[in-house]
Amino acid sequence: MARLSHVSVTLSLLLLTHCPGDDPAPSVSLPDAMATTDSDAASGGDRGLSTPEAGPLDILGGPDAVADAGLPDVLPPRDMVATPDATPPDADVEVDAPPPPPVPPCGAAPTSLVTPAAIQAPDSGSDAWVAPGQAVTGTLESAVTAWFAGDKGTAMTTASSIGYSVCAEGAVSLWQPAAGSGRAWFLLREGAARSTTLATPHPWFEFLVLDQTLALFDALGARAAVVAGTHRCTSPQPGSCSGSSSVCTGASAPFRVSDQAHSVEGTFQAVHRALFTTFPDDVMVSIHGMGSPGVSISNGRTGDAPAGDVAAALAATLANELPGEYVTSCSTNAAVPYDARLCGTTNSQGRLVNGSPEPCGTAATAASGRFVHLEQSLDVRGQPAAVQAAFEAALPP
Repeated sequence: MARLSHVSVTLSLLLLTHCPGDDPAPSVSLPDAMATTDSDAASGGDRGLSTPEAGPLDILGGPDAVADAGLPDVLPPRDMVATPDATPPDADVEVDAPPPPPVPPCGAAPTSLVTPAAIQAPDSGSDAWVAPGQAVTGTLESAVTAWFAGDKGTAMTTASSIGYSVCAEGAVSLWQPAAGSGRAWFLLREGAARSTTLATPHPWFEFLVLDQTLALFDALGARAAVVAGTHRCTSPQPGSCSGSSSVCTGASAPFRVSDQAHSVEGTFQAVHRALFTTFPDDVMVSIHGMGSPGVSISNGRTGDAPAGDVAAALAATLANELPGEYVTSCSTNAAVPYDARLCGTTNSQGRLVNGSPEPCGTAATAASGRFVHLEQSLDVRGQPAAVQAAFEAALPP
């Protein structure tokens, strides 16, 4: 029986894995003690493998041999025999990604956190503003795009890689760069929002425009508000964009590279590009202050305004709300007097919205009807309720 025991398990497995209809069972070489001879087969010996009557127990030496070997009398059905897992141990297994981290709360109304003390904008003439480069501006655009696509985890991680932190209260998020960096601060509103971006490129040069922009963002439920993080005259270096001004030197000179209304190199323009790409039909408003009386409003071009022009509509509602002010338009067919003063034709954000292929150096050839360049006297800036009412009446929902 010792010679039987060492092959019994092997033979059992061979028999268990062979069923009718399978390919012929493989041949097995048996020890000499178990091999049959022609005379065994003729005599029907109990070890005759070639006899039709021979069964599994006969092959193993009969029931006594099975009992001696400690094997069961009845073999289990084939489908009850354990088989190895069909999945290789190193096969790829799809695992659900962890949920994105929650957006941290701001702890206060986001607009209340956008203050001169928090921003610490570099001063005029300090030469503390450095163009961030395309790697930074492109990364910021990607972060904003991911945010509105609903991928907040990627948006926050991407923004963090270039020094921006993000917090939110309800539908409004605040995007903050490092204090004193000179980069743009901005607010984004998700979900139901008025299809408008309000921007102030010169908040450290034109009094009250920062407060006005933030108040309008809240009151109008606007999509975005963008605030320049540096003074327009911080850098002594001239920019490469077309146009000139006397505000930094007292004499006409090219716009400074730090002037965010006339530059495409900063994060201010990058946020506008991301918003314009994501919401191409939105209105973009550039809010300014001027030393002249009243209001001058433009769509970024001179001449006739196109049908449905938002700047022309706002000129009419401002004239209604400010009856004692001199309200003019740079469009010849507006409902207010035509006066081409500070028309914003070199504004980089206006050129972008108006379809210029290269907003830095190439003027737009036509107005899109979705850009507003607003210049206001200090007296008008001191009438926020009237200006807000004009915006509510003129802007699309």
